[in-house]
Amino acid sequence: MLLALLAGLAVTLTPCVYPIIPVTVTYFQRQGGSRARAVPLALAYGLGILLTYTALGVGMALLGRDLGAVLGHPAVIWSLVGLFVLLALSMFGYFELALPSSLTTRLQAGGRRGGLLGALVLGLTLGLVAAPCVGPVAGGLMLVVATSGDVLFGLATFGAFGLGLALPFVGLGIFSAGLQRLPRAGAWMDSVKHAFGWVLLAFAIYFAHVALGSETALLVLVGLYLFFGGITAYLAGRARLEQAAEGTAFGTAQFGGGLLVAIAGAYFLFGPYVLPEENGLLLPPQRLFASAIPWRHARTAAELDALLAQARAERRPVFIDFTARWCIPCQQMELTTFRDPEVVRELRRFLPVRIDITDDEQAQRLKIERFASYAVPFMAFYDSRGEYLAARRIEGKVSTAELRKRLKEID
Repeated sequence: MLLALLAGLAVTLTPCVYPIIPVTVTYFQRQGGSRARAVPLALAYGLGILLTYTALGVGMALLGRDLGAVLGHPAVIWSLVGLFVLLALSMFGYFELALPSSLTTRLQAGGRRGGLLGALVLGLTLGLVAAPCVGPVAGGLMLVVATSGDVLFGLATFGAFGLGLALPFVGLGIFSAGLQRLPRAGAWMDSVKHAFGWVLLAFAIYFAHVALGSETALLVLVGLYLFFGGITAYLAGRARLEQAAEGTAFGTAQFGGGLLVAIAGAYFLFGPYVLPEENGLLLPPQRLFASAIPWRHARTAAELDALLAQARAERRPVFIDFTARWCIPCQQMELTTFRDPEVVRELRRFLPVRIDITDDEQAQRLKIERFASYAVPFMAFYDSRGEYLAARRIEGKVSTAELRKRLKEID
């Protein structure tokens, strides 16, 4: 239980929790009241996160499914996209997120003013945001729970894990209430809210890409995001420059930076259609993210076995990378580790196989049944004689230096 609790605390240091922080601070600031009032609200918020992982973790473990894969289902992903867009629009001041007036009135009569229920629901929903980063940790817990067959043990294990994930946000919620004593006047607060709104929109685009899986759609969304974001910053900076009292340094930076961001947006929007694929002075945007590794792709056990047989015939070791679009560590490794020149050079000795489990149940079953792993990223190795090297497998994100070392050890 202690290890599960510590694992939950460790997950809060991953990138997936970043969008939860501004939403948490903003929510508790809007509640008003004293620090004492914030305590039950923060506990309800943390309870929502705890319940999310207790229910999802135990349920998926008992069903033998991958938690991240279930959370990568299109219905769940589009729900997250909608949530992020709504929260962003609220940050931009288009409307205020609130419970229905009839429900609020009833809760006011009970002296709670809708806060406890609102905090609980927010915790239940935002707990899903961190899901892509909990795969390696939650996957190991799932294997333990699944092999034990004890539902109470599963509840306790994932309860401790969810508690570890929730505790920092309980503290953040209580601390945020104290921010009410800070000055509320001034355009700077609106600027901070708007900045949080743009961050939330960026996550909406990321999850839309997870659902769509289209490079063309991603480039269009990123282009529109940068173009309109840049234009917004450009106009805001121009307005600041016209008001000397607001400070010219920040206005100049906002003016110039906004213009550069808008140009970058135009590059992503129109670059694929006007820039040549080869011999151009400026690479088209789709080439920026092209993989440097000649991956062979598989979905089923039969396809993987055929590639393994080919590697044995060629006396080549095999490197298998299980990935998913919803897996943020996978995307980080794609842009860093798998672009490292030495890693690319070492992988030339291998037959590199990539298996995308984003929305493919056969690929998900292959990972679980053959390799007994719920983790993503997950990397497996076969030597040149076709023997599976179970001791060399890698679960979770790995550093570039560690992957280099592991590749060199395999013959």
